[in-house]
Amino acid sequence: MNLRDQYGSEHLDNIFIFVMRSYLRSQHSGIPTIEYPRVKHDSDHAIADDYLLKAVILVIDGQPPEIIDAILEAEYQSILVQNNLSANQILELHIIRLIVPPVLQQRNIDALEAYTNLWRDDANIYAQRTFYPNLSDQERERLHVNHFLPPKSMWHLDDF
Repeated sequence: MNLRDQYGSEHLDNIFIFVMRSYLRSQHSGIPTIEYPRVKHDSDHAIADDYLLKAVILVIDGQPPEIIDAILEAEYQSILVQNNLSANQILELHIIRLIVPPVLQQRNIDALEAYTNLWRDDANIYAQRTFYPNLSDQERERLHVNHFLPPKSMWHLDDF
Protein backbone atom coordinates (compact mmCIF):
# COMPACT_ATOMS: atom_id res chain seq x y z
CA MET A 1 0.00 0.00 0.00
CA ASN A 2 1.33 3.43 -0.95
CA LEU A 3 0.54 5.72 1.98
CA ARG A 4 0.82 8.90 -0.09
CA ASP A 5 -1.62 7.64 -2.68
CA GLN A 6 -4.14 6.35 -0.18
CA TYR A 7 -4.13 9.16 2.39
CA GLY A 8 -2.35 12.10 0.79
CA SER A 9 -4.29 14.51 -1.38
CA GLU A 10 -4.01 17.80 -3.19
CA HIS A 11 -5.99 19.46 -0.42
CA LEU A 12 -3.79 17.97 2.30
CA ASP A 13 -0.78 19.29 0.35
CA ASN A 14 -2.43 22.72 0.36
CA ILE A 15 -2.76 22.51 4.14
CA PHE A 16 0.90 21.55 4.54
CA ILE A 17 1.95 24.37 2.20
CA PHE A 18 -0.22 26.84 4.09
CA VAL A 19 1.46 25.88 7.36
CA MET A 20 4.94 26.13 5.80
CA ARG A 21 4.09 29.51 4.24
CA SER A 22 2.60 30.76 7.51
CA TYR A 23 5.67 29.65 9.42
CA LEU A 24 7.94 31.56 7.03
CA ARG A 25 5.74 34.67 7.19
CA SER A 26 5.70 34.54 10.96
CA GLN A 27 9.49 34.21 10.99
CA HIS A 28 9.76 37.40 8.94
CA SER A 29 6.86 39.43 10.38
CA GLY A 30 6.10 37.81 13.72
CA ILE A 31 2.46 37.04 12.80
CA PRO A 32 1.13 33.90 11.05
CA THR A 33 -1.03 34.61 8.04
CA ILE A 34 -4.74 33.79 7.96
CA GLU A 35 -4.96 34.14 4.20
CA TYR A 36 -5.96 30.65 3.18
CA PRO A 37 -7.19 29.98 -0.36
CA ARG A 38 -10.63 28.43 -0.09
CA VAL A 39 -11.57 25.80 -2.61
CA LYS A 40 -14.61 27.20 -4.40
CA HIS A 41 -17.85 25.20 -4.43
CA ASP A 42 -16.27 22.26 -2.69
CA SER A 43 -18.06 21.46 0.55
CA ASP A 44 -15.73 18.49 1.14
CA HIS A 45 -12.91 20.93 1.90
CA ALA A 46 -14.89 23.77 3.48
CA ILE A 47 -14.99 21.99 6.86
CA ALA A 48 -11.22 21.51 6.96
CA ASP A 49 -10.60 25.05 5.69
CA ASP A 50 -12.81 26.53 8.42
CA TYR A 51 -11.13 24.36 11.06
CA LEU A 52 -7.72 25.47 9.83
CA LEU A 53 -8.72 29.12 10.07
CA LYS A 54 -10.02 28.60 13.62
CA ALA A 55 -6.72 27.00 14.61
CA VAL A 56 -4.68 29.85 13.12
CA ILE A 57 -6.90 32.53 14.70
CA LEU A 58 -6.44 30.90 18.12
CA VAL A 59 -2.68 31.06 17.62
CA ILE A 60 -2.80 34.70 16.47
CA ASP A 61 -4.96 35.54 19.50
CA GLY A 62 -2.11 34.28 21.66
CA GLN A 63 -4.15 31.66 23.46
CA PRO A 64 -2.20 29.23 25.66
CA PRO A 65 -1.55 25.79 24.14
CA GLU A 66 -3.96 24.14 26.60
CA ILE A 67 -6.82 26.43 25.54
CA ILE A 68 -6.06 25.93 21.86
CA ASP A 69 -6.00 22.17 22.34
CA ALA A 70 -9.27 22.16 24.30
CA ILE A 71 -11.09 24.33 21.75
CA LEU A 72 -9.77 22.43 18.75
CA GLU A 73 -10.67 19.11 20.38
CA ALA A 74 -14.20 20.35 21.10
CA GLU A 75 -14.58 21.65 17.53
CA TYR A 76 -13.16 18.39 16.17
CA GLN A 77 -15.63 16.28 18.16
CA SER A 78 -18.51 18.56 17.15
CA ILE A 79 -17.59 18.27 13.48
CA LEU A 80 -17.41 14.48 13.72
CA VAL A 81 -20.84 14.28 15.34
CA GLN A 82 -22.53 16.67 12.91
CA ASN A 83 -21.02 15.44 9.63
CA ASN A 84 -20.59 12.22 7.74
CA LEU A 85 -16.89 12.51 6.88
CA SER A 86 -14.55 10.23 4.98
CA ALA A 87 -11.38 8.90 6.56
CA ASN A 88 -9.36 11.40 4.51
CA GLN A 89 -11.46 14.33 5.74
CA ILE A 90 -11.04 13.20 9.35
CA LEU A 91 -7.30 12.82 8.74
CA GLU A 92 -7.11 16.42 7.46
CA LEU A 93 -8.79 17.70 10.63
CA HIS A 94 -6.56 15.60 12.85
CA ILE A 95 -3.38 16.77 11.11
CA ILE A 96 -4.46 20.42 11.33
CA ARG A 97 -4.90 20.03 15.08
CA LEU A 98 -1.51 18.35 15.45
CA ILE A 99 0.58 20.72 13.33
CA VAL A 100 -0.87 24.24 13.50
CA PRO A 101 -0.30 25.05 17.20
CA PRO A 102 3.17 23.48 17.49
CA VAL A 103 4.46 24.92 14.21
CA LEU A 104 2.93 28.38 14.35
CA GLN A 105 2.85 29.02 18.08
CA GLN A 106 5.84 27.10 19.42
CA ARG A 107 7.86 27.33 16.18
CA ASN A 108 8.36 23.56 16.28
CA ILE A 109 8.70 22.43 12.68
CA ASP A 110 9.29 18.85 13.82
CA ALA A 111 5.51 18.59 14.10
CA LEU A 112 5.27 19.35 10.38
CA GLU A 113 8.19 17.11 9.49
CA ALA A 114 6.47 14.15 11.16
CA TYR A 115 4.02 14.05 8.24
CA THR A 116 6.39 14.15 5.26
CA ASN A 117 5.31 10.63 4.30
CA LEU A 118 1.92 12.13 3.39
CA TRP A 119 3.33 15.02 1.34
CA ARG A 120 2.63 14.66 -2.33
CA ASP A 121 4.31 16.52 -5.19
CA ASP A 122 3.06 20.05 -4.45
CA ALA A 123 4.10 19.98 -0.79
CA ASN A 124 7.47 18.42 -1.60
CA ILE A 125 8.22 20.95 -4.33
CA TYR A 126 7.25 23.88 -2.10
CA ALA A 127 9.36 22.50 0.75
CA GLN A 128 12.40 21.99 -1.49
CA ARG A 129 12.22 25.30 -3.34
CA THR A 130 10.90 27.66 -0.68
CA PHE A 131 10.47 26.28 2.83
CA TYR A 132 13.80 24.54 3.44
CA PRO A 133 15.93 27.17 1.66
CA ASN A 134 14.46 29.83 3.97
CA LEU A 135 15.45 27.93 7.09
CA SER A 136 18.78 28.55 8.76
CA ASP A 137 21.75 26.41 7.79
CA GLN A 138 21.66 24.83 11.25
CA GLU A 139 17.98 23.97 10.95
CA ARG A 140 18.44 22.43 7.50
CA GLU A 141 21.38 20.42 8.82
CA ARG A 142 19.36 19.26 11.83
CA LEU A 143 16.53 18.13 9.55
CA HIS A 144 18.97 16.43 7.15
CA VAL A 145 17.42 18.10 4.09
CA ASN A 146 20.42 19.74 2.43
CA HIS A 147 20.86 16.79 0.08
CA PHE A 148 17.21 17.13 -1.09
CA LEU A 149 17.49 20.77 -2.10
CA PRO A 150 17.60 21.73 -5.77
CA PRO A 151 20.32 24.07 -7.07
CA LYS A 152 20.03 27.61 -5.67
CA SER A 153 18.95 28.87 -9.10
CA MET A 154 15.66 26.93 -8.58
CA TRP A 155 14.94 28.32 -5.11
CA HIS A 156 11.90 30.57 -4.66
CA LEU A 157 12.92 32.40 -1.51
CA ASP A 158 10.16 35.01 -1.67
CA ASP A 159 7.21 32.67 -2.30
CA PHE A 160 5.53 33.12 1.03
